[in-house]
Amino acid sequence: RKMANRIHSEFPGSHVSTDVFGSSSNDGDIYDLKALSQTDIDYIMMMTYDYTTTSYWDGKKAAPMSPLYGNAGWNTSTHLLSAANQAGSSKIIMGIPYYGVNFRVKAAEIYKYNALLSDTGSIVSVGQVNSEDYAAVYPSTKRWNDSEKSTWFPYIYSSGNEHRQVYIDDARSLEAKYDFVNE
Repeated sequence: RKMANRIHSEFPGSHVSTDVFGSSSNDGDIYDLKALSQTDIDYIMMMTYDYTTTSYWDGKKAAPMSPLYGNAGWNTSTHLLSAANQAGSSKIIMGIPYYGVNFRVKAAEIYKYNALLSDTGSIVSVGQVNSEDYAAVYPSTKRWNDSEKSTWFPYIYSSGNEHRQVYIDDARSLEAKYDFVNE
């Protein structure tokens, strides 16, 4: 509150925002969105990504890092609607991911959505997915999960020993997110 007031007084016409976890609307333990909305902070940016992280380990399932729907309610649309109910939609900004997660998965599950992991993952950018590194497999193996509005693709790493799945926010999944916000 003090920072927002100071910035507004020293820089007339400025906008002040704060960011919070995408799931912050689930509970008030970390952030009280209603109380934040009643301060002079102009916007609350919901970080609607990292629902699945690279720290997932053997035995967990690969998944999109920013599912719009599905995922048993642990998704961006549910959390954004809840945040808008708590803080008002004019205060909420949706943080958009322009990256994804590249997971090593069990060989027998490579073509199965949400395959079991065999190791931790790594971050992959949209630019990397469109680069020569993935040219042999993307977009030829690109797939779509309509319930979560998620793009993913399986591939076998060049050594032949690593079976992988990439879950990426590309043009199609981002369009679904933009359409949701516009609604």
